[in-house]
Amino acid sequence: MNSKCRQILLLIWLSLAGLSQSGVASDSFVQGVLGELPAEEKILLRGEVLDAIRTVYGNRYPASSVSYWEKAGRRVWILKSRGKHGYVEAGFVTEAERLVRVRVLDSKEVRGKVIETERFLKQFVGSGLDETHQLDQRVDGVSGATVSVNALKKMALVALVLDSFVSDGISPCL
Repeated sequence: MNSKCRQILLLIWLSLAGLSQSGVASDSFVQGVLGELPAEEKILLRGEVLDAIRTVYGNRYPASSVSYWEKAGRRVWILKSRGKHGYVEAGFVTEAERLVRVRVLDSKEVRGKVIETERFLKQFVGSGLDETHQLDQRVDGVSGATVSVNALKKMALVALVLDSFVSDGISPCL
């Protein structure tokens, strides 16, 4: 069997297994952003942190804590949200309570694959929270991918809210 056939079979197998073909390991993303893999920290979602997350997320976040890594004023957050076809996992980089980078790490979305493109993701760069805990920059939706776009918007809000708690030094961390 030639290499072209092997590649096609591998792609078919990955599709049948439900794995993202463009998945990136969270450790690789963190290392790519921070240059090394610092100690993982966690923020527990309870008390005022949980209340704030419920306000911006709209319901219960799918975990009881969120991992983040920090170095030289930058924080990397790895978050999940329910998309139309399963969970979407994304990495958010914050600095001075603003988003400086966003990357979809894993997604099962079919029509919502556009959320993985650099063109779409760059809309989030520079965003912060306004006084009503919404993004202070407009993020255009994508026809046919509303659920996927909303999932990414929710995660961006969660990253910024959690970042503000850690910046203020009032986070209940492990």
